[in-house]
Amino acid sequence: MASIDNGVLSLAIEKGPTTPSGAQMFADVMNHFGADNIVAIEGKWVSAMPSNLNTFNEMVGSGMNLEDAAASTFTGRMAARYGFTGVRVVKATGDLGRYTNVQVLFTR
Repeated sequence: MASIDNGVLSLAIEKGPTTPSGAQMFADVMNHFGADNIVAIEGKWVSAMPSNLNTFNEMVGSGMNLEDAAASTFTGRMAARYGFTGVRVVKATGDLGRYTNVQVLFTR
């Protein structure tokens, strides 16, 4: 699932046994919308889809700052492949290393 609003791409990628890889699904979304039409990639990480959230919490728990931790997630690494290396943590609800709701913007 992916959408773009005023140049901000929001997407949810969930790998399953019969889906392409997460990296391929991310590439498909970027190709569909066109990287030049995207000004930012938004990440919204919650417990219901824990992959990015778990990585983020693990990195923060090991002492990494919020922005570097966000960049270390799957979405952060995929965004960086397309030049979106700026990271701004917009929201981080919860305790250090145990966040339950994180919103991030990756920009060029």
